[in-house]
Amino acid sequence: MKSRFSLRNIILMTLISIICGVIFYSVSFLEDGIRMLLMPFGLSVMAADISQGPWLITAPIVGMLFRFPGSSFFGQFVSSIVEMLMGDQGGWTDALSGVFDGVGYEAGFFFTRYRHYGHLTLALSSFCADITTFIYSWFMNGYNKLPLDLLSVCFVVRFISIFIFSELAYFIVKMILRAIPKRLLE
Repeated sequence: MKSRFSLRNIILMTLISIICGVIFYSVSFLEDGIRMLLMPFGLSVMAADISQGPWLITAPIVGMLFRFPGSSFFGQFVSSIVEMLMGDQGGWTDALSGVFDGVGYEAGFFFTRYRHYGHLTLALSSFCADITTFIYSWFMNGYNKLPLDLLSVCFVVRFISIFIFSELAYFIVKMILRAIPKRLLE
């Protein structure tokens, strides 16, 4: 199913993004809890990597539902703006992070020329998002000061988190497609 930017699609993508933006806001508290649990072991920096998946769930949902260039980026960026407007602790950097998140996830769909939307594409998109979000963390979160072994573990943990939630998004999209008429997404 090939879709395009239309007023109906923009409204539907925005509604999904608003719901996910609220989820993003609550993930901040989850990350803080994970950070506190990992602090005694000197691994508190890994909390962001463990919780990265939920922050990127909008991109695969919107990208797989609407299946046209820019949809993943749009959904992810709008969600990050919603999170920022709700008063998240990240402030304006939430929007900046949304750009990195969206570009990374969109890259996976781009490399498949927006023709494949299966598990392999999700793995590719997860890997691309892992790279772009890691670049963001390198400059904005001090990852450039971490030792190489911890940095490597963080990279792998982040990929696993993103991929798990991408797979969850895949099943959410399958349920949505069964529940609503396909003409709504055309």
